[in-house]
Amino acid sequence: MLHVPSAVEATEVEERPAFLSAPLADPRLFADDLAVYAQGAAQWWRVDRKDLAVELTETVATRVNGGHSITLGTGVTFLVGGRDLDDRAVDRWWIFAPSLAPM
Repeated sequence: MLHVPSAVEATEVEERPAFLSAPLADPRLFADDLAVYAQGAAQWWRVDRKDLAVELTETVATRVNGGHSITLGTGVTFLVGGRDLDDRAVDRWWIFAPSLAPM
């Protein structure tokens, strides 16, 4: 965890080695106003920004590793390429559209 207060000289780094319940090699990271997300190993991790609760779910994104993230000016990100659980080339594009915090 990186804590960056308004007084930058008070920045702290806190290591949390067991934060996720399983290792995640080669993650693709995404973020919106509500959470930070990691996709990899054909799974989707969500870390809530408010309470740091971690949720692991299965995902339709079959990417295990590799590939690229392409972010548009709108904030939408395309996840393209990579390899699946059987080490085959992923033949789909996945889209991440960020959520906005309720006002």
